[in-house]
Amino acid sequence: DVNVAMGYVDPNYFLGGKITLDAEKAKKALKETIADPLGLDIYQAGKGILAVVNAQMRDAAKAILVSKGYDTRDFTMMCYGGAGPVHMWGYTQDFELADVITFPYAAAFSAFGGACAEYLHRYHMGVVISIPNGLDDEGKTSVAKNIDDAWRSLEAKAIAEMASEGIPEEDLEYRYGFYGRYMGQLESFETLLDAGTAKGAEDIDRIIAAFEGMYTNIYPDGARFPDAGYAITEVFVQAIAPKAMPEIISHKIEGVTPSESAFVETRQVSHEGAFYDFKVWQMSELRAGNIIHGPAIIRDPMTTVIIPPEKRIEIDEYLVLHYR
Repeated sequence: DVNVAMGYVDPNYFLGGKITLDAEKAKKALKETIADPLGLDIYQAGKGILAVVNAQMRDAAKAILVSKGYDTRDFTMMCYGGAGPVHMWGYTQDFELADVITFPYAAAFSAFGGACAEYLHRYHMGVVISIPNGLDDEGKTSVAKNIDDAWRSLEAKAIAEMASEGIPEEDLEYRYGFYGRYMGQLESFETLLDAGTAKGAEDIDRIIAAFEGMYTNIYPDGARFPDAGYAITEVFVQAIAPKAMPEIISHKIEGVTPSESAFVETRQVSHEGAFYDFKVWQMSELRAGNIIHGPAIIRDPMTTVIIPPEKRIEIDEYLVLHYR
């Protein structure tokens, strides 16, 4: 309702015009339930609503990365779903990222990912395994056998279950890992490994090194506490059946200026407390190499891309839209 009332979403082009939205009802609802009780006009109320919604999405996305010790500037945000590109301008504000991208098929991006994803089952087993600091090679070999036995047990379960789904053993690949922590800690941390065998002391050293590498990706090096020893609380195996991936077609780069056929209209939009004339462009008519400068809207039957003033969309050879 707010996006329609503010002018971001065209009520006459919802699902490509198959459904007509009632803009006046949207404005009436916004006025009576939010704006009037707060002594605001509908555009002030809409601005406030969008600020809250966008901030919540931004904070949630940031929390996922920051809580794991990652630098947000190392990541690209993919904005998808029918509404993802509508709010892209808002939830990426004050959010330092390597890139922000969306797609002509944003509304079907999750389904596309599901169709392309490899078949994967993940199997876990709880264990109680201690690796005291300074454990000798004989002790490490004993620990290695316990870990290896658990992995082999999970592999056997994976083979049986995947076979029941029509996937033969010879088509399977495996990834291995464990959940570990320093002795005395309450939280265990997932650690992936580059090999899934544990036969001797050198394999335990490799497992410890992998844990330390994972840990220092999250916490400063000074937070390490190897003197405490290590506890492994869970092991896991991922069984994967790869599948053929679709080929994403590369398109010839054309000029930065969109064709005349791509232009639809100019529409007045209330954006961040002011009215602007937004140029509206048709997604299907845009080409690789085109640059759309804001204030602008790119419309599609399944989604809407908002480009505020001072921002732009650059379309690459795969028709991916880069928000800059």
